[in-house]
Amino acid sequence: MADQRLSDRDLLIGFVRRLQNSLRVLIENNAPFLFRNAVALTAIQDGWSDIAESFDSLVAQIANPANDSALETHGLTGAQLQMKIRLFQIVGDALDATLGGSPSRRHPEESGRRRRPAESIQRRTRFWTAFGRRLRGIVKPFLHYSNSILGSLAEVIPIAGTVKEFKEGVEAAIDIQSNWRPKPPRTRRT
Repeated sequence: MADQRLSDRDLLIGFVRRLQNSLRVLIENNAPFLFRNAVALTAIQDGWSDIAESFDSLVAQIANPANDSALETHGLTGAQLQMKIRLFQIVGDALDATLGGSPSRRHPEESGRRRRPAESIQRRTRFWTAFGRRLRGIVKPFLHYSNSILGSLAEVIPIAGTVKEFKEGVEAAIDIQSNWRPKPPRTRRT
């Protein structure tokens, strides 16, 4: 039983570290594709610098055996935890596969044919626009699914609520920019 609880804690710590690393990569390397609005981008980056320490505090609290019974009560042990972690890993692996094409790892290759500058710019713009759409499409389920674990953790360890709120702010900023389109200015008829 003690070995199982240790491994449950390790699974939870692995979840927190994967969430932390994924958010770091998204915010530090891919933010322009997620947050096209400069104000939103700055707010998320400023928030990230504040929240980073909360992940370390959360890991320290998870590692504390005094929280074991509360973790069990909230479905964060045994088969329930393993199911949640496996499902989180599926969406996490999809995110990692998408980030394999991120600007920090890969740039569109030009073929041997010479292109006109305007054609090349349009091609690159289409590529990065499509990448941003694809990235937003997988980031949203990744962040959304982490709620099942973070919500339960927040019931046991309050600092998890801070992490969850930041993650929800990132989700909201992505949703706002994905769904919001500015209205064109109204013209007056004379």
